[in-house]
Amino acid sequence: MEISNLVKINHYIVAGTDVYAYTKVRNSFLDGHRPANTLVLVPALAGAGVLLELEAVAAKL
Repeated sequence: MEISNLVKINHYIVAGTDVYAYTKVRNSFLDGHRPANTLVLVPALAGAGVLLELEAVAAKL
């Protein structure tokens, strides 16, 4: 599948200070494609050594 097949992305980020930089990088990968998305700040992920977690749904008809 390709980026154009993405229909939904859930983003879980540790720090609010990373949202701007993360969004800029994400948009460069999506190259204009605009799937539905949810971004949630989850500071507790840092305890597991995680800075970012993604969940993506894609569909191909």
